[in-house]
Amino acid sequence: MLQPLAVVCFAALSLAASLGFFCIFSDVSIHRYALSFAVSTAVVYWSLKRKSLDVGGAAWAFVVGFILTFANVTFCVTMLTFFVTSSRLTKWRSSSKGKLSEEEGTQRNHIQVLCNGGLATLAALLYVWCAGASERHLHWPPQDCSDLSALAVLVSLGSVCGDTWASEIGSAVRYGEPRLITSWRKVPAGTNGGITVIVNSKFQLLFGWE
Repeated sequence: MLQPLAVVCFAALSLAASLGFFCIFSDVSIHRYALSFAVSTAVVYWSLKRKSLDVGGAAWAFVVGFILTFANVTFCVTMLTFFVTSSRLTKWRSSSKGKLSEEEGTQRNHIQVLCNGGLATLAALLYVWCAGASERHLHWPPQDCSDLSALAVLVSLGSVCGDTWASEIGSAVRYGEPRLITSWRKVPAGTNGGITVIVNSKFQLLFGWE
C-alpha cells in the first residue's frame, strides 16, 4: 500500500517542480503548514485508533487531508464533517448490514479513500494554483478559476458524503429485499446499486441506497 503511495507522491512532486508549482508556496505562512500537518496527523491517529481505516487508507488520508487543509480551511472543515460522520455511520448497526458488509468489514482502504477524496484533492490543488493557499469569498455565479475549483471541491465532498450516508443508512434500516436500480432484481444487502424502500411512522417514503 505504501510503495504505490511513495511512487505517486514522487511523480507528483517531480511534475510540480517542473511546472514551477512550488513558487506559489514561497509566501505561505508556516502556521498553515503546521495546521495542515496537525489536522492530517490527527485524522490518521483517530482513524487507526478506531479502526476506521487500514494502514494504506490512513496513508492516503494524510495526503488528502494535508492538501485540503492547506488549500482552504473551509475545505478542511467539510472534509472532517464527511470523515467523522461517515466513519460513525459505517459502524452504526454494522451487524445488521448484511453478509456483504460483514465480508468487506468496517475499515476503509486506500481505494475507498481515493474514490471519496481524490477528485476533491485535485480540485484543491487547482484552487491553490489559481488563488494560492488562502481563504476567499465564493462568488456566484463563478467569476474565475478559484471559484470554479472551490465549487468542485465542495460539490465533490458533498456528493460522496450523501452517497456514503445513503449507503450506510439504507443498509441498516430497510424493509424487504434490496433491489438493483438498473434491473430491479433482488440482490444481497450491501450490493452497490441496490435500493430499499423505507417507510416511517408518518408514512414518509424514502429510498436508501445500499
